[in-house]
Amino acid sequence: MIKNNDYIDNLEVDQINGKIEVDLNAGDQINVTLQNNYNTYNFNGKKKLVLSTTSWLGVKNDFLGIAYLTIGGLCFFLALAFTIVNFVKPNREEKACSIK
Repeated sequence: MIKNNDYIDNLEVDQINGKIEVDLNAGDQINVTLQNNYNTYNFNGKKKLVLSTTSWLGVKNDFLGIAYLTIGGLCFFLALAFTIVNFVKPNREEKACSIK
């Protein structure tokens, strides 16, 4: 039975398991030590190591993060506008009840 949560999570989705905190220049060497903790030979599985860049949003492509921030900001300002309108001109129940 597999008890390592990092391994189980990676079966479903690629995710960031580590981070290099220093800036790298062209030609820099990175030494990586891999351990065969999870045997994939039984089912002809493969293991891969992916090195990628990320932006301030955590992903290489900024579109999805910018879209989330834009829609979230729009929802916030609409909620604020409706709240202000409700305080300035509240819906009176007397008028609604007088309609027959």
